[in-house]
Amino acid sequence: MHIRTISSAATLLAVVAVGFAGCAAEETTNSPSSSAADGGPVTSSTTGNATAAGVTTTVNTAAANSTSASATGSGTTTGAGVTTTGAAAAVTTTGAGATTVTSAGAVTTTSAGAANNTTGGGASCDAPPAAGTAPIIDDFEDNDHIISPNEGRLGYWYEYGDSDGTQMTAPLDGVDGVGGVLTSEGSGFTEYVGFGVDLNNDNANQEPCEYDASAHTGIQFDITSNTDVLFQVALPTTVGDSDHYGISVPASAAGTTFKAAFADLAQGGWGDAATWDASAILQLQWQIADPTAAFNITLDNVSFY
Repeated sequence: MHIRTISSAATLLAVVAVGFAGCAAEETTNSPSSSAADGGPVTSSTTGNATAAGVTTTVNTAAANSTSASATGSGTTTGAGVTTTGAAAAVTTTGAGATTVTSAGAVTTTSAGAANNTTGGGASCDAPPAAGTAPIIDDFEDNDHIISPNEGRLGYWYEYGDSDGTQMTAPLDGVDGVGGVLTSEGSGFTEYVGFGVDLNNDNANQEPCEYDASAHTGIQFDITSNTDVLFQVALPTTVGDSDHYGISVPASAAGTTFKAAFADLAQGGWGDAATWDASAILQLQWQIADPTAAFNITLDNVSFY
């Protein structure tokens, strides 16, 4: 069984071929980069007109799209995580990362973190431990590849696979999803294929960091799949030999809510034994059990419980 851990990546959709030596082999690549196109640091350019003509705000979103809006008089303009209040003689801009600038003229603000993540994460592994008050990891209603910013989490969805097959996973890197769910389908793979997410991304160094989920019992998600899937949790102690903690998720054409209790996760046995530690989760992954099979998966409501 081939398992891959993503630790950092120049581009979100990059697929890199790798040779395996038995089932323990694994490639470690980079996590999604922190460019604006990948949902990382976003530069918000705000131009304030010092007259009653109002203000115009242009924001580069995580999908590298531009959103423009304007208001007259003392109006307020909101877009992609940035709120601009324009008065006749001043402009106040608050962007992701809680940066506030007041100026009578033009203002350019660079905000840390993702455009829709205003509560934490993204600076230097600074997501606080899970408190249990907001367990949703992602319900995909925002239709992007960034997880919900609940409790300061910041993470990016990614796909991976060997070079033999083709895969389409949405929403990823500006590819819109449908109906507030994540979908992944593909075929032609020979060694490995799947998708995953990190929970505490360090945009400064472009890599996932440990996330403390010890306040929770496990992870649950709604899944519809035509093939068996291996849900797995990568820890720092399992990255070296790919023997992550995991559990098999049976195919369900009608869909099911699957609960992966931390107590039920186990290593595959091909690598070194590692102690389970819910306070040091690096990534979550959904890997196709039989990579040679054509697959079609729908995922929704990923949450701690």
